[in-house]
Amino acid sequence: MPTSSNFNISTLSADYPLLASIGVDEPGHILVWRDLAASEPWPFGPPIKGLPVTHCVPPQNIKRVTTTYWETLATGIPDYFETTSWMYGGHTMALARLLVPVVAEAGRELIAVFQDIDPMQS
Repeated sequence: MPTSSNFNISTLSADYPLLASIGVDEPGHILVWRDLAASEPWPFGPPIKGLPVTHCVPPQNIKRVTTTYWETLATGIPDYFETTSWMYGGHTMALARLLVPVVAEAGRELIAVFQDIDPMQS
């Protein structure tokens, strides 16, 4: 498994504007946004560094999202997900997400890259 030091979010955000690292807040054992690309608007509730991942996840998706993130941390196997289920700015939004588990000083973390994909070009 790669180490988190291999992924500089600020540098990589030039090519991947919807990039983030996600860690575990041990006292609360919750997933939190560790580092975020400072770039274009996020196509979902904007993540905020230090806050729980669930703060920007629609309530109906929290269980699915957190279960997937925890499973990815536990197994060490990257996870890919794609959704096309909502309207954003007057068009159907298609979003792909890749989770890559990495080794960090405090244990495993995730690098998450989100990509807006155009369903009309698929």
